[in-house]
Parts: sequence; C-alpha cells; structure tokens
Amino acid sequence: MCIGLTSIKTLRKTCKNVVTVKKQPRCQDRQFYAHGLTRQNHGIEFTDFAGPINGKVYLVVVDSYSKWPEVLEMSSSTVRATLRELKTLFARFGNPRVLVSDNGTQFTSKEFQEFCEKQGIEHIRSPPFHPQSNGQAERFVDTLKRALLKSKGGEKSELLAEFLKCYRRTPSTMTPKQLSPPELFLGRQLRATLTLLKEEIRNEKGSGKTRIERQYNLHHGTRERSYQIEDPVYIRNYRPGQQKWIPAHVKNRYGRVLYDVLTEDGQL
Repeated sequence: MCIGLTSIKTLRKTCKNVVTVKKQPRCQDRQFYAHGLTRQNHGIEFTDFAGPINGKVYLVVVDSYSKWPEVLEMSSSTVRATLRELKTLFARFGNPRVLVSDNGTQFTSKEFQEFCEKQGIEHIRSPPFHPQSNGQAERFVDTLKRALLKSKGGEKSELLAEFLKCYRRTPSTMTPKQLSPPELFLGRQLRATLTLLKEEIRNEKGSGKTRIERQYNLHHGTRERSYQIEDPVYIRNYRPGQQKWIPAHVKNRYGRVLYDVLTEDGQL
C-alpha cells in the first residue's frame, strides 16, 4: 500500500503515541476576540513585575492596541503598593476595560479583586504554566531588564526615562500601519531632540487656535490693527489724575501686537 504525504501528516497529528510525546507547540499570545477590544486604547492592558533590579521593583503596564508602556518604580511589590501605583496610572489615563496579569499574590488577593470590581475592570489571569497569555507584558519586561542591566553608570531613574522615551518613539511592527505607540495612544508623535533636525512648521490656517481667534473677534466686534514705524498713535496713561491718552510715535515692533512707542516728552 502506498501512503501519500497528506496521509502521513494526518497520521502524525492523530497517532496517540506521537501526540503524547511531541514537543510543546510554540506559544503565542492569547487572543481576545470575544472582547472586541483589541482595536482601541485602554481596551486591554497587560501588567507584570520586573525585578528586583538593583534593589528596585518595576510595575509594567502595556496597552495591547498601541503597545504604549508604563513603568512604575516601586520599593516593594505588596498588594497595597501595587494598587497605589495602578490608581495613580488610571487617574492619568482612565481605567482599562480588561487587565491581564499573571497569578502573583498581588493580583490574586481579595483586595485586588474588589478594586477591579468597583472600577468596572475585568481582570483576567493567565492560566498556570502558560505565562505566555501575558506575553506582551513579559516581552517588554525582558526588554526593560536588558536595557537597565546594560546601562553603565548614571541614575537609574534617568536611564529609565531615557529608555522609555526612545522605546515609545520607535515605530512598532505589531501596531496598525507600524506606527509608534504615542501616535496611536496620544494621537501624535513625541517631540524629542532628534525632532530639531527636521522641524516642520505647520500652517495654522484652519486650526483650532485660528478658529477661536476668529470667533472671539466676531463676537466682540474687534479687528486686527497693525502699525508701522513712525506711525502716530495714542497710548493709554493709567497714572491717576493725568491725561488718559498721550500722543506718541511707533519706534519698534515685536510680533503682532507689541510695540515700542516714543511720547512727545521723550519717554520710551
């Protein structure tokens, strides 16, 4: 009997003796299709601990959609300390809909569960022996550890800040259109030193600032006034008991509304 390649592949997948001794399949991140939250910020956030590194513990939180990372330096990783840092983070960006963590005692405690319930956060713990379900946080933890351990000298807090700035500005192959985390998380790229090499001057025509100016001027009946050098003007005199308006001439102009004027008695 001749057995084809397709039959061999099928036999390999169904044979009990083969299946029970095969290597563990390559693990992939758990997919959360049922939640429908993978395409929005603060939908799913992954959290984990890094450290101790040089006596410090770091609480890591990664946004699933934008890959925006937050790293919170802690002196201890107790339940109370963890909740304190998460409350500060959520006060800044808002509560996530889903929070994924491992089965550390901080996350399995009754106090943590009550916190999530009160805040309307669905807490999902990665299954035992399958930490890859929290893979996004784990991968970032590994990157963070290597970055801090490779850095020689300097304050760790400064090194961490510089690392986060560089990491966040870097485009990601795991995000839509390979955008950087802040472009998805904040709607803009972070401005940094490298930005000075190619500064783009944006036309403000039609911008929110211009619209606000136009609406204010229309409402208050104002119009833009400009003066040239040596134009005659009157300036307001706020000294009590004196003439309210003093004749003068324009000597210099700074910007749109700031001028140097010289009065008739020689005061600038």
